[in-house]
Amino acid sequence: MKKQKRNIVATLVYICLLLLLIGLNSFIKIHNFGDGKLYYSDAALRFHYAEMYSQGKKIPIVDKQVLYPEGLKVRTLIHLTMDWVIGSSHRLLFPKIPFTDYVKYFVSIFSSLSVLLVFLLSTAIWQNREIGLISALFYTIGIPSFWRITGNYLRESFALPFIFTAICLFSLGLRNEKKNWQINLFLLLSGLAFAIALISWHLSQFFFSVFAIFLIFYFILNIQSTKIFRSLGLFLMPILLVGLIWQPISSKYFLLSFPVIMTIWLWLIAMMFKNQSNRLKKTLLAFILIPVYFIVIKIFPRYFTEYGHVFETVVAKIIHLGQKPANPALLSFDARSIWMGPFASPGPISIIFSMLVPFGLAIIGWISSLTRDFFKRFDYNRLFLSYFIIAFTILYLLIIRLEVFLFFFLTIAIGGNLSLIFKKRRLWQLILLLLISGFLIECYKTMNYQKLLNRYYFQLAQEWLSKPTGYGSDWESLTNWIKEHTKPDDAILADVDISAMLLTYVGRPIIIEPIYENAITRDRAKECLSAFYQPEPDFLKLIKKYQVKYVIYQQDFLLDNSKESNRYLTDNLKVKKNSVAYLMHFQPESLNFFELRHQTNTFRVYKVLTENEQKSPPAQFPYSPYFDRALFKQDPSKEYFDDTQTPKVESLVFAALQHYNLATELLKKNDYSNAINHFESVLQIFPDFERTYYYLGLCYQKMSYYQQALFYFDKAINSYPRDLDAYLAKATILDAQGNLTEAAAILVKTIKIYPQKSDLYSMLGHLYIKRNRIDDGIKEFQLLLDSLPPTSPLHLYTGYLFAYKNDLNKAEIEFEKAKASDSTNPEVYEAFGSLYLQKRELAKAINNFEKSLELNPNQPKIKELLLELQRKRF
Repeated sequence: MKKQKRNIVATLVYICLLLLLIGLNSFIKIHNFGDGKLYYSDAALRFHYAEMYSQGKKIPIVDKQVLYPEGLKVRTLIHLTMDWVIGSSHRLLFPKIPFTDYVKYFVSIFSSLSVLLVFLLSTAIWQNREIGLISALFYTIGIPSFWRITGNYLRESFALPFIFTAICLFSLGLRNEKKNWQINLFLLLSGLAFAIALISWHLSQFFFSVFAIFLIFYFILNIQSTKIFRSLGLFLMPILLVGLIWQPISSKYFLLSFPVIMTIWLWLIAMMFKNQSNRLKKTLLAFILIPVYFIVIKIFPRYFTEYGHVFETVVAKIIHLGQKPANPALLSFDARSIWMGPFASPGPISIIFSMLVPFGLAIIGWISSLTRDFFKRFDYNRLFLSYFIIAFTILYLLIIRLEVFLFFFLTIAIGGNLSLIFKKRRLWQLILLLLISGFLIECYKTMNYQKLLNRYYFQLAQEWLSKPTGYGSDWESLTNWIKEHTKPDDAILADVDISAMLLTYVGRPIIIEPIYENAITRDRAKECLSAFYQPEPDFLKLIKKYQVKYVIYQQDFLLDNSKESNRYLTDNLKVKKNSVAYLMHFQPESLNFFELRHQTNTFRVYKVLTENEQKSPPAQFPYSPYFDRALFKQDPSKEYFDDTQTPKVESLVFAALQHYNLATELLKKNDYSNAINHFESVLQIFPDFERTYYYLGLCYQKMSYYQQALFYFDKAINSYPRDLDAYLAKATILDAQGNLTEAAAILVKTIKIYPQKSDLYSMLGHLYIKRNRIDDGIKEFQLLLDSLPPTSPLHLYTGYLFAYKNDLNKAEIEFEKAKASDSTNPEVYEAFGSLYLQKRELAKAINNFEKSLELNPNQPKIKELLLELQRKRF
């Protein structure tokens, strides 16, 4: 009885410790996650569909906004399981939590369930719960358990717990080979977990392939395996079912894939052979299928077509020994398309940063399992651990993202160190010292993760074959312009990563998208990106084919000739000067059918002109060194673009960026003096860079040096006459100095540039109201009415001034004009409500406040006022 109570208490203690570890791993992810309000590339596209589920919207069968104009067959080509779970659970259970916050917490917590699975599998293999706890502890604090999750929205964060559950259940089912019911139950549940992973993440099939090869070794080496493999049909049932009904895999002939065929074949062999010891025949039959499969499968090439980018990349990496060849023609487009980022091979910094300590400790623990016993008799647990460590070590050296699998098995092997200590061998003190030292090193790295990541970011990015595509305020400037100047149905051609973000955060149709799981997407990307390196007439054909309205050009389309560039991807390392990329970069005025409408430091937005549409007068844009022709000297007699100046310009840009980014951080910390020093260093490199003039003015304004602030705000406006923030900051200073005339003049000028921004009219009106110069304000607004096209905000705030003067009839006339200009503006009905309150017409006031709330429910003050008015009414 006492022993039973001790066991119960011990179990409760382990449960509490595991919950603490799961909580700790979740906390680490949440702490390093960021705000989760901006996802990049394919994560942005997936988030788009999750958000649709959260809003109760139906996912279209064909999404016309993706791969415009034909559209993307969403349910056929994209796994939506994770998006449905997250979106639906948010809508049904936690609708009051902002969706971006909910995604961050869900992803962080759910992915941390892998900690529990490390514990269970390690305990099963080493037959010791203390060892299982040590393995779980190392998984909890290890960088590979969280650094791909933080700040991202990836399928693996949802699928990995199911994959690890599947192999854990499979292993637990075979611990006692004499209990058939246990084998049947665990294999069925294992197959079910695998099925969920398969409908959640396309790379689950890759893991399934690795697992199928393990099954071959297990089938051959274990004499008793024939009996066990006769239960493999239960494992296959859920997998075959989803292979039939789940469109993203059934449409790609998943049932003809290697892991499915191989597992079925092993099951059939087991059903045919009752003799447990006929190892030679089993071996021959098991291995004979492999060459036969790859010969016969050519009759059904669809599976390899869809997943060709994965297979071809792995083969290419082996052929080229993990080094991307200088000549892109040596690789297929499919291999080039994903041989970057997470599909790159790990470099020394990546290995040291995340895997060196776990790998070293795991090797010691793994070797401790290879006792003489292992070679004398079959041991499933030792075979399991040995196979997956070796297999995923090799695969990790080819593809860095596979560290999520390798790290899982390494942490299980780390538990073997504790096994050595329990056995009290001669070196147990040394092993304990190594274990504690490794733990402290991993803790240090995790506690200082952001600092270390920032320090080694550029080296890591170089190893990952990835480059940032935008700097500073580029993204904000780009998206704000698109929202203000394009229509919701205007299709945009941009690079694949930016395209997905434009769809999700701006709601514009996109021509290409970054989820390369299907051949259609890859073919479209190749066609569109290659067109940038063709002459304008050829590019225009593609534009008309896909009904493009705007083209977003990036500086790296031309300037980047690295192995991660679009030039390498499309096999255009040499770029002709008559190509669209060159003309959009250096000679936009020479284009006949494209007009430059907006520019940031790294992006340019071109409008596609119709046949009869004339170009507007040339506009002035913010300075960008990337588009400065003087910095890229070219020989007019040369046919191709000369890259020789690019490295020098890039080094200057990076130097300016280091000062610029540091200065903006100091500005946020209110360290204005040091921020000014770094901003001035930026100006020494480039005469104007990003928003340096504006931020210098802001620093001096915060320090109450208003003349210096006005000087830099003027410089910002002269550099870019549409700098809204600079105008407003200048008007604020002039107003504070009592200079109403100049402050009002600045705001009037700003209104003429941005006539739809209602806040500007409000600021102008308040300038006159707080000085009790209402008549002067009305005259100013009437001058604006004479010089600007009628807009709802202009009439609305003119009406406010009349209402403030108590000229309610004229106020009502202006409010009616505002309503005629825009009947969906909630501010108009709020204004009518306030007007009727002044007139003491309660019923009309309530009706208009209700209409305002109907158009914009997020108005708490109006809600309170409305409740008070309704109480008075009754």
